[in-house]
Amino acid sequence: MTREELREHCHKTLTWYKDQPERKIYQEHLFILSLLNKTEWISVSERLPEEEMNCLVTDSLENVHEVTFYPALDGRESYFSGCYCVRAWMPLPEAYKKSEVER
Repeated sequence: MTREELREHCHKTLTWYKDQPERKIYQEHLFILSLLNKTEWISVSERLPEEEMNCLVTDSLENVHEVTFYPALDGRESYFSGCYCVRAWMPLPEAYKKSEVER
């Protein structure tokens, strides 16, 4: 199943169970959809981050870099630090946290 097929499946399932949001199947598909949205490359022609943040970027040579994005302020244009020809970006995942079981 491709990412797009999974996304479509999740949307259909959420539609089927929209009147029962407390059901586990609804919650699971909502979670999967949120993960898909967090781990998807966003084209810079589509949109840029809204605030200063660390993120992953893909450049014109398809290399991946971790950089900081700086939004436009005081006449300065927005930019990704240390990387030129950025084609797409995505937020960094959240840091790993030990579970209660591991402590």
